[in-house]
Amino acid sequence: MCDVTTKPVAGEEGPQVSEEANRLVRQGFENDYVNVYSFLTNELSRPDVRPPFAIPSSSGNQMVTMEGSFSRIKLPEVKLPTFDGTVSEWITFRDTFKSLIESNPQLSQIDKFSYLVASLSKDARKVIESVELSAANYSVAWNLLEKRFDNKKLVVKTFIDALFAIDSMKRECYDSLMSLVDDFERNLCMIDKMDIPTNGWSVLLAHMVCSRLDSSTLKQWETHHKSTEVPKYKDVVAFLRTHLTVLQSLAPSKSRSSDSGKAETFRTLKSRINTVHTVTSSSSNTCPFCSKLPHSPFKCDIFQKLSVTQRFDQVKKKNLCINCFSSSHLLRHCSSSTCRVCNQKHHTMLHQPTNKRSVAQ
Repeated sequence: MCDVTTKPVAGEEGPQVSEEANRLVRQGFENDYVNVYSFLTNELSRPDVRPPFAIPSSSGNQMVTMEGSFSRIKLPEVKLPTFDGTVSEWITFRDTFKSLIESNPQLSQIDKFSYLVASLSKDARKVIESVELSAANYSVAWNLLEKRFDNKKLVVKTFIDALFAIDSMKRECYDSLMSLVDDFERNLCMIDKMDIPTNGWSVLLAHMVCSRLDSSTLKQWETHHKSTEVPKYKDVVAFLRTHLTVLQSLAPSKSRSSDSGKAETFRTLKSRINTVHTVTSSSSNTCPFCSKLPHSPFKCDIFQKLSVTQRFDQVKKKNLCINCFSSSHLLRHCSSSTCRVCNQKHHTMLHQPTNKRSVAQ
């Protein structure tokens, strides 16, 4: 067994000094802990307090300084970028993933690989599905993706094809014009991002945009331009953006006009339906032929047992429309369907081939 010896303090024995020194250190540490905990609890509960601030130690002559910043506002989480193998989306995915994941020093290689796998789907996922998930293979997987999709020629071709595929406007409309301008600007921006100069394309682009305008917008552009000089792309886009502000300010009034037209159409349709179904809607009223409730005159047993001549006389006697049996109007104002047998203006229950009686009302 080894003997443990401590340096004695003058006037005291060694083991006693060691025990007393440990007790004092332990007591000092506990006091510091209580002071720091109490101070932080009080300070952090105050909404006006932000670091840095100083925390007193138990000795009274030292200050522990805490620096940094924190916010009580919870920011929305940034959604992880996704990529399914669409060539036109590769550049956006690549730059976003590198910014959020690749350049994050707090993430390990295995973490980055896990995020990469979670971001891929369809054709893109198949490129790395045979790569084992490990820290060492993260760079391998990323290199495979770059070899497959980081094809500058193919990417640029995709955006140029998209320029030529932009649809023409059918009529002067804010949404259509905004979509047209945005499509041109977005694809040109992506081409510029690939370090392809587009300054020399101005005349061609101006022609492409103008050829896709509706006749009304094109007429306004020609009136605005006036000059015989060949227009530049930036001038066409500047005019269209100004024109968009005009269309946007007119949109509410057009909307109100459209709503008014729809309301009028609905009222007209409702009126016609009410006229056509007068008898149906009144089926809950007293039957004009038997005075019983509740059934339609077309289903009245008493009326059905009568001959056609007797039925006609009953309708005339009750002063009803001979086409729909309504008491609210006469034949000349009736819009209901005609006889299913002869297509004349009387109800099928009143049809009589040999009847030459006048039905005018």
